[in-house]
Amino acid sequence: MAELHIVGQIVGATGFEEKNLFCKWGLEAGLSWDRLEGADHGQTHVDHPEEGEMAVWAHPLDLHYTCKGLSGWPKLHFQVWHQDIHGRSDICGYG
Repeated sequence: MAELHIVGQIVGATGFEEKNLFCKWGLEAGLSWDRLEGADHGQTHVDHPEEGEMAVWAHPLDLHYTCKGLSGWPKLHFQVWHQDIHGRSDICGYG
């Protein structure tokens, strides 16, 4: 059985007018894929970058999959959120 190791990080984001940004992420895989280790979804901390600077999260990713076939290859999706001064969150972008 073939294996896939996903090791990396969500570095950060640029191009948002809002401050206090965080990222919710998830990984979806088809029926041919079984996750052995690692979280398949999560959330970064909130970062407040200076004007014109990148929001830095440096959030680690470490997953281990086995597969019986290549259909349903894992896909990573992101949502960038903004948190206001009252702790309320609104979505700013996704991909």
